[in-house]
Amino acid sequence: MEMIQNRDIIKPNLKYPKDFINKIICGDCLDLIKLIPNNSINAIITDPPYGLNKNGIRNDADLSLFYNIMPECDRVLKNNSFFITFFSTKFLPQLFKNIAKLLLKESKGH
Repeated sequence: MEMIQNRDIIKPNLKYPKDFINKIICGDCLDLIKLIPNNSINAIITDPPYGLNKNGIRNDADLSLFYNIMPECDRVLKNNSFFITFFSTKFLPQLFKNIAKLLLKESKGH
């Protein structure tokens, strides 16, 4: 399996799906997901370091990055696909509340 580092994608020349298959791509998810076409992914599995509130982990109680990536995840996922995330249970009520608002906003086209 090939690994592509940040320095290799400074100018995103990656083409989907050819350059994504059997590769680990280390980069900013907000930038990389924009290279993926609509309705083309069967599953997203993520374990973000957010919502843990642990010492030594910067901004881990800030869930804004997670909320910012959600519209893009919705865009790239096929119908009847899977979004699996591992998360601190401490923030689940806040997560569900905000995701419901986000999805409602998206469904209204705002």
